[in-house]
Amino acid sequence: YEIFTNKKFKYKGKKGEIDVLVVSDSDLIIIECKGPLVPTSNFEMRATFEHIEKSQKQLDLSKEAFEDDGFRNKFFRDSLHIDGKRRNVYTCTVLGNRLFSIWSGVRHPIRNIYELDMILNNGEISSPFAKWSIWKEQKYSHADLLDFLRQDGVFIKIMQDSMDSYFNKLTFAGKTIQYESYMWNMRKLFLLCDNELRLVEKNQEEWDVFLKISEEQMNTIDLK
Repeated sequence: YEIFTNKKFKYKGKKGEIDVLVVSDSDLIIIECKGPLVPTSNFEMRATFEHIEKSQKQLDLSKEAFEDDGFRNKFFRDSLHIDGKRRNVYTCTVLGNRLFSIWSGVRHPIRNIYELDMILNNGEISSPFAKWSIWKEQKYSHADLLDFLRQDGVFIKIMQDSMDSYFNKLTFAGKTIQYESYMWNMRKLFLLCDNELRLVEKNQEEWDVFLKISEEQMNTIDLK
């Protein structure tokens, strides 16, 4: 990879800045980095959402600019000093927390910085009883990163399939509002990993104990 940071540009009269630009022989990956605090209230949750909205607009502009052959060729030649040939363009917002990291209702995917670090450096999803590799082969490949960025990729699908839906109701002044939300089911996650990913190591005795415990007990396990 060729990796560039904090690259400013101007396109169609609009100013833009790319936090991280990753260039491979065939692909461009444009990354916006946002570091909001972990929300502890509805107001802070809204602030996180505003960070995401800002990032989406920045990525819209960056993606449009780098898909423009004229702009891309000039920018690569003058600012990056590398070949400006046409490449596939991928985008991503990287957050410092896991909230919104598998949300599908955005134009550009949202991922967590620690999950990105996992994909690039060891590819392992760990539990107290086993480890699995999400990499397709023994070593990291560029295809693993692209799959991680896709909304239908293996990592996101496993995370989404391990969520349980539940409903909450609020009643006020004779009116009732019901909304659907989701919680992470760790038992489902580990079983999906065991069924769909490559096993790295497993303590069979501990795994057998895990298979016997109830959902309620599962919620009290100290997960690392």
